[in-house]
Amino acid sequence: MVGTLLAEVHLRHRRPEAARALLHQVRSLTQSMPTYFYEPEIFRVEAELLRLDGREDEGRRLLLRAISTAQEHGSWALAVRSALAPSRLPSATREADLRLLADLVERLPPENDTDYGRDARALLGEGRRTDGPLESDELCRAPVGARPRRGPATDGASSRRGRR
Repeated sequence: MVGTLLAEVHLRHRRPEAARALLHQVRSLTQSMPTYFYEPEIFRVEAELLRLDGREDEGRRLLLRAISTAQEHGSWALAVRSALAPSRLPSATREADLRLLADLVERLPPENDTDYGRDARALLGEGRRTDGPLESDELCRAPVGARPRRGPATDGASSRRGRR
């Protein structure tokens, strides 16, 4: 996990080649470990590299794989971290991405007060934005003007109320 964090730092500083090399090294070092410990995070950072290379569709597929892998192992936190990226981007699938994020956020424990938990809830209209810097997903976020606000009809609250 430390390797993926360092790769994110390289991305923040606009050093994609260093991030790519580090992710390759992380994969080599972790081949003998169970994948659920690290794989969703590696997929998420690799997806950001693909997006920066202009390969959005491949990046999106890799993010969905990260989400799926995290879900298989019950790691809702890693699933939410991966689901944040496509939910922030304007796209033809944005509403579906937001619904997926809402479903995943529901599974986070109420005491989860992490940056990604707060950012996901804010994006869904369930809380305030954090004032501090975001985690690496900040690179995936579209400009504020490009993100439409979710109104009461689409905030997902009515679908969630019935499940509580």
